[in-house]
Amino acid sequence: MNSFEQIVAALGNPVGGPWNIGDDPPLTVTYNPNTNVLVAALNAGVHITIYRSSWNGVATIQDCTGDNVDIGPHCLHTTAGNNRWFRQRVGGGWAWVTDCAAPTRRYLLSFDLMMNTLGPLLGVGLVRSARSACRCRGAEAPQVNRIKVGTITSPNPTLWINLLTLGQDATDYTIATASPGRDWMAVNQFCSILSTRWLTGGPPPPYGITNFTDEQKIEMAKTLIGFASMDDQVHFAAHELDGDQRSLEETANGVENGYPVGTQIWAGNDFHVVAVRLTNAADYDLYDSNTGLTTRLPRIGFQNAMEQLRCDAFVVRSLPR
Repeated sequence: MNSFEQIVAALGNPVGGPWNIGDDPPLTVTYNPNTNVLVAALNAGVHITIYRSSWNGVATIQDCTGDNVDIGPHCLHTTAGNNRWFRQRVGGGWAWVTDCAAPTRRYLLSFDLMMNTLGPLLGVGLVRSARSACRCRGAEAPQVNRIKVGTITSPNPTLWINLLTLGQDATDYTIATASPGRDWMAVNQFCSILSTRWLTGGPPPPYGITNFTDEQKIEMAKTLIGFASMDDQVHFAAHELDGDQRSLEETANGVENGYPVGTQIWAGNDFHVVAVRLTNAADYDLYDSNTGLTTRLPRIGFQNAMEQLRCDAFVVRSLPR
């Protein structure tokens, strides 16, 4: 996670504003160096407020149940009208904390739209809050998801959500390579799940979502909707592989100096996941769901390869166990 100072520096150390960043949708940003407040605004008056005091430190609020809750350092203070919500790291996942009432789905969607632009700048993972938890009374009941398989022309398509169905009795999703239309927003791609399936199945390339039936695609989409953070994806991979989470340094040392042939590695970051299988004493195969293909690479230099891919989350199943 970037510090508050790094965020401001990434914007060119501006003073005042407003100015626009991104284009889908554009955000209007203002910065007040006297109060150390950075604001990113979307249309309809929804905005994110980043306070240096809570971003770099720890603050406490009373949530809507009256309990004292620490917010930060991994938090964003978000506001819409006079209501405040705080996105907070809680026990390996993300949750919403509020001092007023449960955030609505439409508000959470607006937050996601802004995070698509701000996420890389802030150095935090993009959280798909269409199913985010909320630590307060009055949170909305889980909704029915209607998932369809659309036109797929790539190994790793996108799961799209229809914005117009948020808050309705059922929320519409489509699995497709391209957007179904202007009212649809990307939720995530399937690289995390496809990488796990490639490791457990070992199919020949090219390999992607078209290797699965429509019923299987829909089940994979349900799993994807259930992910609220990168940690959720790591835990899923560890369960599916019967593997263990490892650091880059531990994983690289094992690959370059001792993991046996057949070892399976799930490797990723907040934006993409790849898979690795050690094929012999000198090489490994790297699977990338974006192409559906594998590339054979030398074990020596594994750490450098992972750093170039910016992988910072690893699950390892070293065989035999």
